[in-house]
Amino acid sequence: MHTLEISLRQDTFLIHFQGDQECAMPRPTEIKPKLDKFLISKINDHPFSAFWINTKNNSLKYALKIPPRLPSYSKMIPYKPTKDGNYSPQFPNIFGNIRTQAEGKYFLFFDKLSLTFKSDFKDLLDFIEAHIAEFFSLNNLGYRKSKGFGSFSVVGSPSGNRINLPATKFQYEFEHEPNETLFKNQKNLFRSIELLSKSLKSGINTTKLTNGFYFKSMMFHYASRPELNEQWDKKSIREHFYRNHEKYTNIKKERTDLQGTVAYNARNKNKLLFRDLLGLTTEQEWMGYGNPKRDKNKEIIKDKNGQIAYQTDVIRKYSIDASIERFQAPLVFKPICTSKNKHSIFLLTSQIPDTYTGHTFNVKSSSKPKNELTMKIPDTFDLEAFLHFAFHDFWGTTFDFTKNIVPSNIKDPALFSDTKLSDGELLENIYFQLYSGIQE
Repeated sequence: MHTLEISLRQDTFLIHFQGDQECAMPRPTEIKPKLDKFLISKINDHPFSAFWINTKNNSLKYALKIPPRLPSYSKMIPYKPTKDGNYSPQFPNIFGNIRTQAEGKYFLFFDKLSLTFKSDFKDLLDFIEAHIAEFFSLNNLGYRKSKGFGSFSVVGSPSGNRINLPATKFQYEFEHEPNETLFKNQKNLFRSIELLSKSLKSGINTTKLTNGFYFKSMMFHYASRPELNEQWDKKSIREHFYRNHEKYTNIKKERTDLQGTVAYNARNKNKLLFRDLLGLTTEQEWMGYGNPKRDKNKEIIKDKNGQIAYQTDVIRKYSIDASIERFQAPLVFKPICTSKNKHSIFLLTSQIPDTYTGHTFNVKSSSKPKNELTMKIPDTFDLEAFLHFAFHDFWGTTFDFTKNIVPSNIKDPALFSDTKLSDGELLENIYFQLYSGIQE
């Protein structure tokens, strides 16, 4: 039996469901199936590969163990009580309320971690060593891994250090303040990832907050460009379920910009789910779009200004043939610590399967359960082309940050410390870097 030891460095928090237990660690059962699939794709015509593969389950003939080690950092994700008695996570890029604190997930961080591979085939272990650094440069572990949590890098193997950086033109750097606590370091990093992720998919509206801003989704700009000129999916949902709702009526009066997401009148109205190209959202809360709130006497409740208070409505999407329940985001954020006070964040793309593009969903509202809307995923979509459009074609030629982000007074975003920027300024900094990277 031959043995291979690999040393890992942790770059971002790992989210664990049982972080309060001593055995809480990354799971070999999560790593091995992914690693097997990755390695098998690399084997090609290796002369001994036929001996390595277990054809019954298409796995490789090695055992993987992670020697037990206590984390250097283990704390529950901060949660805040909500009005309905639940608890809401208070950390960027983490969603999902819990009913009790006992259900809370944990952040784990290890100073050191190692992997132990054992196999009867030394050449298989050599093959693993040759590719393991690339595997970890392209994959994260655990919960919310597509948003950058659970990032590890290979830093040691028998043949020396093996740090590997992904080959992608879509990347930016985030600089930390010296001597930050680990929690602050990670929170600031994921703040940047959350801003970029939202700017691409849903857009951002924090105008009611101090230094808040409004940012139209880049996917909206992509859908409304002359080649497509399609109606934004959010407008299709509003027009179908909330056409006469007081909240939507007021929004239409306030937001009259003909190029905006509300007033824009697209040439084509095919009711396409553009936002779900970046990950399927099967359930979404629409604050204030539900039925009027009522007291115990069934009287309509009004706020202090005499306006009717409305419940939260819930929009749910169901595959028309029940064949799709989930679709993982094809865009993965991979943060790697490249120096003591700096992370490089790489945007990794994967192919969207043909079974997802063009698929039809029934959209339902909790306040109008019998009034269904049929929408579908666009038939074709090139994620790399979309990112190039967002960071280069549109941002570099058409988009004006000074009109979309307030306040914004940056002359050269590269001169500013990331942690001292407002959210709007930080997002401009990120786009500046992504644009510059494509230009090079």
